[in-house]
Amino acid sequence: MTRPQEQAAELTAGLQAMGAEVSHLPLIAIGPPEDWRPLDRSLADLAAFDWVALTSANAVTAFFDRMRFLGLCVPPLRWAVVGKRTAERLEERGQTPDLIAEPATAERLAELMRQQGMASKRVLFPRSDRAREVLPQLLRAAEAEVEAPVAYRTLSSDVAGREIQRLLEGDPMWITLTSPSTWHELLAALEGALLPADVRLAAIGPTTAAAVRQSGYEPACVAEPPGVRGLLEAMARAMT
Repeated sequence: MTRPQEQAAELTAGLQAMGAEVSHLPLIAIGPPEDWRPLDRSLADLAAFDWVALTSANAVTAFFDRMRFLGLCVPPLRWAVVGKRTAERLEERGQTPDLIAEPATAERLAELMRQQGMASKRVLFPRSDRAREVLPQLLRAAEAEVEAPVAYRTLSSDVAGREIQRLLEGDPMWITLTSPSTWHELLAALEGALLPADVRLAAIGPTTAAAVRQSGYEPACVAEPPGVRGLLEAMARAMT
């Protein structure tokens, strides 16, 4: 399990229900932006936006936590989110998503938003520092005005290569990959070593799978639809 442990409960429980023994080795951590000012300027002007686009549960948490810190209230807005988990996190904050992208990709979200007519619409996209540029690019191509301040950073954890090697010596059958960042951090921790041929990689969606393939590996399964539930189903099928 490579995602931050505080975010791994659902996936861990699902794997354990399938009879798996789960080892946690978080490869990434979530931290604040290096500079809050771009996000704070956007939040102070939030009433001037038509849409807020959120592509992860982490983005929801970062957005609302910063609003609370600044003492700001949420004005009437339209919400566009990627996937059920992000939608659930938004609802936990008292807001109802207007658009939910399934499959859970930025490309699908952009498609849904463009169907609403984006010309001259102002869109706030609070994002990770490692977020892909595809969503703002597609929305700007539809003549939307997009602000994309960093709301949180995806940080490398303090996992050393020897910890990875110690885990691999335990003969794991699977490594779950829940973002391109977890894959890239795994490769960095390996310090040039190759994964054993019998280790199977499970990707939470097509974006993560593409990152794996770009490095010369092939996922044993890819969640369809993207997300934790899809990942569990894909792994269950691959194990039979």
